[in-house]
Amino acid sequence: MNLKKLSVTALSLTLSLGLLAGCSGKPAVSTGSPAPSPSPTPSQSAPAESGAAVKTGLSLVTSVAKSKDASAEGDGLAQAYATVAAVTLNGDTVTSCFIDAVQANVKFDAAGKITTDLTAAQPSKNELGDAYGMKKASSIGKEWYEQAAAFSAYVTGKTVSEVSGIAVDDHESPTDADLAASVTIGIGEFQTLIEKAAV
Repeated sequence: MNLKKLSVTALSLTLSLGLLAGCSGKPAVSTGSPAPSPSPTPSQSAPAESGAAVKTGLSLVTSVAKSKDASAEGDGLAQAYATVAAVTLNGDTVTSCFIDAVQANVKFDAAGKITTDLTAAQPSKNELGDAYGMKKASSIGKEWYEQAAAFSAYVTGKTVSEVSGIAVDDHESPTDADLAASVTIGIGEFQTLIEKAAV
């Protein structure tokens, strides 16, 4: 089985879902999950100051680093993990930010046979809502979508350089007490997404 082809297939699904989520301005939520509370969408951004350049930026960071070969211990995995952001800026200041992510997995056995249902939906983390299951392991009792929304709210009103300068620890989790009260996941990719969206 060609792992590269599997990764490309998974990535294609990821990009489509991620960009649709980013462009919609709000996530679609699976039945039974509470609606996430993202920061204001681009259409709700504050009016520009006179003479300031206003823009909307979309950015995507994708990793296939967790893909692995099949072995005697278990199936192989082709994983495309994509994080997407839609950001509006008034000059160099973030006026709104929306972040979502998709973790698309395709498993295959040692004979190269795909064991994943390729017709199954690949929901984003915002679409999964509480079903993602981070809350039970979170030290602050917050789901991924809640933490992503809290980060988006925190950076709204900050310049891109201020966002880039948010201090993090070795796990890229924020060390600022105010931010850490609502966000304990790694924010390094979030910072990169905003930097890319601002270009």
